[in-house]
Amino acid sequence: MPRAAIEHPLFEQLIAFRTTYPKQTLPYDGLQWKYHISGKGKPALLLLPGGLGSGEAFFAHFMELTSRYTVIAPYYGRAEDIGQLTEGIIAIMEHEHIESFHVLGQSFGGLVAQALLSKVPHRIDRIILSHTTTASPDPAAAPSQKRIIRIRKLIRIVKMVPRSMFITVSRNKVQKHFRSMPAGEVPFWQWYFEELIRSQTKQELLAIYQCMLNLDSKPVPPVSPLFDQSNMLIIDSPADASFSEEERDAVRTQFPDADFLRFKHAGHLSIITERKQYMKEIRKFLIS
Repeated sequence: MPRAAIEHPLFEQLIAFRTTYPKQTLPYDGLQWKYHISGKGKPALLLLPGGLGSGEAFFAHFMELTSRYTVIAPYYGRAEDIGQLTEGIIAIMEHEHIESFHVLGQSFGGLVAQALLSKVPHRIDRIILSHTTTASPDPAAAPSQKRIIRIRKLIRIVKMVPRSMFITVSRNKVQKHFRSMPAGEVPFWQWYFEELIRSQTKQELLAIYQCMLNLDSKPVPPVSPLFDQSNMLIIDSPADASFSEEERDAVRTQFPDADFLRFKHAGHLSIITERKQYMKEIRKFLIS
């Protein structure tokens, strides 16, 4: 482990998070659903992670938000269908006796958030879609067809390559998101994301890809027109290396009356690279 990572304050926060908020496990639908949760009795906020599928990835934000919210951060595990994934998350909320909640979905988590909104709109108070695309694409449209080809190729590659090569490729892919990060934080996040990559099994990554593939062939039903889009915030960046401009615009087209926030140079991970401003904006939105 790099000394610069150990000596960074974020490392102490990570250890404190793991000690204070250990993983909980809920058996449901033949799978083991893992998640972190803070103290109860406050408005609930569900944090949905991206493609690494780890609720712990929100550790810094989680700890900052616990004074005001009951925060829940699930793991995706081996759910291979977006419907199964949303059912598992709803089961967690019901197990914890949480009826209504806010949602923040980052990247792939933004797709899961839209699936939840489609399924249980009456239970969601405010929702933030961060650096994502639409979960209700036209399966016959060019972007969907391109994404299907890309994901099928990724699935073949992940199945074929040795785990060591898979870790190296994934690590190099993540590196591009650190370009706009404060230099002092780069060693910690480089180390931490490699830890996340190493902890995600091939089966878990393949399950995420399968969810995405299923979504392009069987999109999420449109959200009820009764949902008030003023309760939605969409966050993006033109420097996002994970979603094309066409993909980013698709979610704004779907929700034209949602609030919109753009981080000009932040890239895909403004939640980390612009953490202070990001947290200020989401707090303001959630209490407005």
